Amino acid sequence: NNLNEIHKQIKYIYPYIKSPLFTIIKIENDHLLYLLYCTKRKYFTNFVKGQLIHVAKLIYNLNIQVELIHQKNCNLVTSSSSPPSSSPPLPSSYTPPLSSPPSSSSMFIESYFKIYCFNGRLQMKEFLPNIKSLCISNDILQSNINSNELHSLLPFYIIINQNLIIMKVGEAIQRICDNLIGCSFKELFIIRYPVINCTFEQIKLHMHNTFELVLIKNLCLNKNNDRSMLGKAECKFRGEMRFVEQWDMLLFLGAPSIRDIRHLNEHGLYICDLNMFDRSRDVIICGDQISNELVKLFQMQRKKSEELEKSMKHLDKMRKLTDRLLYQCIPRAVARKLRDGTPANETIEVI
Repeated sequence: NNLNEIHKQIKYIYPYIKSPLFTIIKIENDHLLYLLYCTKRKYFTNFVKGQLIHVAKLIYNLNIQVELIHQKNCNLVTSSSSPPSSSPPLPSSYTPPLSSPPSSSSMFIESYFKIYCFNGRLQMKEFLPNIKSLCISNDILQSNINSNELHSLLPFYIIINQNLIIMKVGEAIQRICDNLIGCSFKELFIIRYPVINCTFEQIKLHMHNTFELVLIKNLCLNKNNDRSMLGKAECKFRGEMRFVEQWDMLLFLGAPSIRDIRHLNEHGLYICDLNMFDRSRDVIICGDQISNELVKLFQMQRKKSEELEKSMKHLDKMRKLTDRLLYQCIPRAVARKLRDGTPANETIEVI
């Protein structure tokens, strides 16, 4: 389940990598599942097919059969909302990735694999922890933990129902933008990662991924604002999505992606508003220190560059002076040959 997360971490080291996306779209039983493989690189389908078979045999000692049932070229906007009729029956809520405007780099290849295991079970590791300790009653809206424990422990949480309506938010998120409760999650937030449609079932399907949410502050005042202003008005949150069966709702637990204290003040937050159980506070404090050190290093580098530039100008001046003296002693053509490295004996001419 963490394969896509590994690819995302590698992208920080290799920024030009074209990482693929693997998604289990349906599990028939313990021996049969369907896998979606999306990539921008061509001719890798058979390579991936061989990798799946070899990894299953080498690591899990499973003999599997991988069948390519369908493949198509798509882009992030014109991709169809469901697999073709020749593909297996999939959840009606499933739709391919869709979140970015069309561009020359938005083309990708969708490959649907059918994987069958002969000698074992394709078990899904249980990744949902027991969250019963978070709720006193089955109805979060009637529980006393809303205004007491949950607000103090989780300042950056969001509770979303099946209609994608925001039911509750953390105190810190509410300070960033008021009147979020009762609004549509799709109108106020954009899921930047993973690249999926903003639907309840799609979010549940990708809960093993780290989610990046973008809050558009301007939309709180004007819902018709242009989405192209996203880069100027964004406030990012990074965390995980959990499905709480007792509430039948989604719970987002995360923290804001903030660089330094100045960025923190721009959103109306303070150090005490950040989580104490993660490294949010350390990152911001260290970010300020690193920024100051980078400024000092930049100033030192600029000073050295200026000194180097002066030295180069002085060197060029001395070289011209040397050439002038050399031209006064010997013919100019001979002097140029000597300066180019020609041996002195080869410059002798007999008249």
